[in-house]
Amino acid sequence: MADPVWLPDVLRAEGLKVDIYPGAFERGHGDFGTIWGPFMHHTGSFGETPRGIAQHSSLGLASQLHLAPNGVVTLCGVGVAWHAGTGSWPGIPRTTATP
Repeated sequence: MADPVWLPDVLRAEGLKVDIYPGAFERGHGDFGTIWGPFMHHTGSFGETPRGIAQHSSLGLASQLHLAPNGVVTLCGVGVAWHAGTGSWPGIPRTTATP
C-alpha cells in the first residue's frame, strides 16, 4: 500500500483546517503496509510545534500529524513514524504498536 498522501484531502473533507509542513510528502521512515485505521498518540508537551514533530531530534518523523490548540492540523510527513511504542488494541500485539 502507498503512503497516505490523501490525508489532507480527507481531513479537509471533514471540515478541518489543514496546513502542510514543507517536505511532508517526502518525510518518513519507509512506506506503509496495509492501513486499516488511525493510531492516536500525543506528545503531551505544551508548545510543541509542527517542526518538532516533523524533524524530531532523535525520532525523525515523530507523527504524521500535529494538532495545534487552535484546531489547525499540520501534515508533518506521510511515511511511517516510529513513535507509537507499547499499547494495545484488538489485532495489535501488546508488545508494540510500531512494527
